[in-house]
Amino acid sequence: MSRLSRITADASVCHGKPVARGLRYQVQMLLELLASGMSVDEVLDVLTITPIWSGTIYLRRWSLGALAARPYGESRCRYKGNATG
Repeated sequence: MSRLSRITADASVCHGKPVARGLRYQVQMLLELLASGMSVDEVLDVLTITPIWSGTIYLRRWSLGALAARPYGESRCRYKGNATG
C-alpha cells in the first residue's frame, strides 16, 4: 500500500481538502504543525491524546448536566436579540 493512498480528498469531507483517510485531519494542518517546529511524535500526541481527553471531559460535563443538549447545528450563542437592542 502506497503512503499516498492514506490521503484522500472527498467533496463531502472537510470541503474537499486532502485529509488523512478516515481521520479528517487536514494535510495542510499536519504540515503547518510540522513547519512550526513540532516533531512527528508531538503532532501524534496532539492528534491522538488531546481529542481523547477532550472527549472524556465533554462526556463528564454532559453527564453532570453542565452542558445543555442542543440539536445538531443549533448556535451556541446565547444572545438572541438584534444589534440595536
